[in-house]
Amino acid sequence: MKTQRVVPCVAGTRLGDKNMSGTVMTTDRLAEVMKRALERERPPARLNADQAADLLGFEKDDLALLARAGLLVPLGNPTVNAVKYYATVDVAAFSEDRDRLDQATAIVYARNRSKVEAQRSRTPESLGDANGGPGL
Repeated sequence: MKTQRVVPCVAGTRLGDKNMSGTVMTTDRLAEVMKRALERERPPARLNADQAADLLGFEKDDLALLARAGLLVPLGNPTVNAVKYYATVDVAAFSEDRDRLDQATAIVYARNRSKVEAQRSRTPESLGDANGGPGL
C-alpha cells in the first residue's frame, strides 16, 4: 500500500503566511493540480523547482548545480534555503537549446562521477583491516 504525504494547502496563500489554515491535500492531489496547471492553454509564468526539473528532465537536486554553473537562474535573489522559482520562458528556452542541455548533462554526469569516486575511496580495502591499521 502506497503511503501519501499530506501537504497543507490554502488557495491564494503563500508558504509562510501567518494565518495559513484550510484544506489539506495529499501529494497525489497536489501532483494532479500541478499537472492541470501545466496543461493549461497558457502555463503559469513561474515554475517551482519540481516543475522546472520535470519539464527539463532533470532531478530537482540537479537544478542547484545548473544554477551554480549559470545555466538556469532562479527568479529574484533567493536566499540559500528559500523556495526557488524559475521563469517558464527561461525553462522553455533551456529545453529547446541543445548546447545548454548538453552542457547541463555533462555537469550532472561529472557530479555523479565524483560521488562514485568518493565512495570508492572510502571502501573497506582502502581503510586497512578491521583493527584500524595495516595487517601484520
